[in-house]
Amino acid sequence: LGREMLQRYYEKYQPFNEGTLLGSEMRLNFELPGTPFKFAAILDLLLKRKDGTIEIRDFKTGQRIPSVKERGFYYQMGLYRLALKVLYPQYENVELTQYYLRKDEMISRTLTSDELELVTEEFRNAVLDIKNAIRLDDFPTKEGGHCRFCEYFNICPAKRHGQMLEGGKAFEDLDEKEKVKKIKELASRYIDMKDQEKTAKNELEALKGDLIQ
Repeated sequence: LGREMLQRYYEKYQPFNEGTLLGSEMRLNFELPGTPFKFAAILDLLLKRKDGTIEIRDFKTGQRIPSVKERGFYYQMGLYRLALKVLYPQYENVELTQYYLRKDEMISRTLTSDELELVTEEFRNAVLDIKNAIRLDDFPTKEGGHCRFCEYFNICPAKRHGQMLEGGKAFEDLDEKEKVKKIKELASRYIDMKDQEKTAKNELEALKGDLIQ
């Protein structure tokens, strides 16, 4: 399938004279505007078309072609656009394109200044959320289709209840000493989580006071 996609792309676009190639597999390291947060973006291809438009092109191999309004497109291509804005401010007319090799189709859009500011703010808030989670050692679970690939499935709080239900027979088969040990482990974990909950509540109250002040 990979060979077919590459061959089809080559035959359609060779001798590749759409414009001037400015870079491929470009790693752009930059600071998010207005923050000290360091980001990196890797552009598949940067092209200056014959009409002067700068195109950031990202290649995809999936079957599904999303809308340019979807969050996946918005955040990925928005990050690339931010990187270009910071490092190459002379590029003003920039088009964001995703090329779907399997379907031989492209989707494109541009981002307004307001949209770029919104992307910046949302990335800034995401970093702050992560920093706060690290400080409080609080990473809430988010279940989804990716769970089945997770290396931490067996210790995930979100999956623990289901595992206990599935393991009901196994628990019944334990002898009394093993059952007591299992219950003590669960009780100990419960106490630890209650302590964490109390700490988090105190931290929230402190933050609330800081905000009001």
